[in-house]
Amino acid sequence: MFQPQERRQTNTEVKCITMEKLPIFPLTVTGFPYASLNLRIFEPRYLRMISGCMKTGRHFVITPLLSGNEGSPSEQVFADVGCLVAIEDFHELNDGTLGVVVHGEARVRIGEHWQEKDGLWHGDITPWPEDDEILRPEWEGLAELFQAMCANPLISKDSPVRCHKAPSANVLSWKLSSCLPLSPECQLALLQAESAEKRLSLIHHWLEGDMEG
Repeated sequence: MFQPQERRQTNTEVKCITMEKLPIFPLTVTGFPYASLNLRIFEPRYLRMISGCMKTGRHFVITPLLSGNEGSPSEQVFADVGCLVAIEDFHELNDGTLGVVVHGEARVRIGEHWQEKDGLWHGDITPWPEDDEILRPEWEGLAELFQAMCANPLISKDSPVRCHKAPSANVLSWKLSSCLPLSPECQLALLQAESAEKRLSLIHHWLEGDMEG
């Protein structure tokens, strides 16, 4: 079974250790490591996916939808990168649909993929690990921004990393990626970035551009 390694006490990024064939959930929102997403599930293929994952303890992959729509699987084109997610909780919503809370575990690559008869995507999923990076002095401003966001009760419920000292560059880059109000194109660029340094550079550039504008 596809299993990410346990998180280190330093909260460095979870790294996957093997390849597995897993369900794929293309969405217009982007999943990131260390971030939670609330999903509303009602289509039969995704109800089947959630049921199967709950029974077996397996993960699935959320990937950005590039074209098509979420309700028409035959027309969907999605990215070749995604976020491996684990189910944290589920409950019935007021409208009778299923509410599911998932947590991002690791970034992964999506290889060959195919559809089952009901339209559910599956694919060959491989890890996309990256080296752990220390938080360099030039990113202290972003670390302070992150801590300020964690202090906001509207955000802190999705920001479990509320440490007394700045987190690693990896954690900081993923958490800011998930918390900042960015366009789908920017979110995809962050998910595809080769390193934490690159993600933080992109975030810094976009924030400076907003302030100058």
